Amino acid sequence: MTEKNFSIQHLFLKYFNKRATEDEIKKVENWIEASDQNKQEFEAYLTLWKKTKRFVVSDSVNVEDALRNTKKKIHFSFKKRKVINILRQAAAVVVIAIALSVFYNYFITERPLNTITEETIYREVKTSYGTQSNLTLADGTRVWLNSGSKLKFPVSFRVGDDRKVELVGEGFFKVAKNSEKPFIVQTSSIDVKVLGTSFNVSAYNNEPEITVALLEGSVELVKMYNGQYSKVLELSPNEVATYNKEKELISYSDINLKERYTAWMDGRIVFNNDPIEKLAFRLENWYNVDVEIKGQSLNDYRFTATFIDESLEQILKLLALSSPMEYEIEPARKLSDNSYTKRKIVFKEK
Repeated sequence: MTEKNFSIQHLFLKYFNKRATEDEIKKVENWIEASDQNKQEFEAYLTLWKKTKRFVVSDSVNVEDALRNTKKKIHFSFKKRKVINILRQAAAVVVIAIALSVFYNYFITERPLNTITEETIYREVKTSYGTQSNLTLADGTRVWLNSGSKLKFPVSFRVGDDRKVELVGEGFFKVAKNSEKPFIVQTSSIDVKVLGTSFNVSAYNNEPEITVALLEGSVELVKMYNGQYSKVLELSPNEVATYNKEKELISYSDINLKERYTAWMDGRIVFNNDPIEKLAFRLENWYNVDVEIKGQSLNDYRFTATFIDESLEQILKLLALSSPMEYEIEPARKLSDNSYTKRKIVFKEK
């Protein structure tokens, strides 16, 4: 660790503890403004502080001090050397493990890269059913998540690596441009690779298709083969790709792309000549229910409608009034392990 890094860490510690002088506060603020890398490093320190309320600011670990502090906290005085040795070893393992984990994942050092092993720290955000959420990643990329969706992403992107996130559900991405570090959205069957653009990805586990709709820029749909990405298809603005999980890929343009594929960001559920199967998936993912379709003839129906803030019951009533089908709602059932099933909606012909 360089003297410079060591000094700024101690200033951070005083800054977060609100013990820094005005001059020290100014030094921290100037350091943050000096570069984007400094800003990202400060944000990583801040995240660490909020989680652990402590810093590891030294390359060494004082096991004896850790042991003494541990003994003070438990209010015991052990006399047997064997017990003391066990405690000393335990304290060493715990403190070293914490120090190495925090140090290698959050602090920038000037040691040769081949002498350390870094492990990326990930965070996972889940959106409740019937709601939407948004967040900004460490690189400045903005993400909106639809109902029942989950995004796994690094707390900070490692230097030299691609910017990879994992999506289950539906998300809209406005990717911060970085020509040297592609941004990759990983799904269960195919990935989306970009440098900087705006696009929507729908990849719910219960749906047979993954849909990518591009608003701005360009994206590539890629698959991993033998550890290397291979391009499957490239999209231009206003193009939509639907990837069937049975390996069938379709690409087409859609003049109502923004209304059709991003309306959910405003809390709207939009159907545009969609089959009942698509309607069923949308209701399942929006309201956390199971939907069963009884009657082969229902597959011939197409639905066009826009719903804004309606409850599930209101939507079902409107569908029943405007189409030749009816529905039943089966309540949740309690299972032997005291958990509950989802409510089930059954569609059938009138």
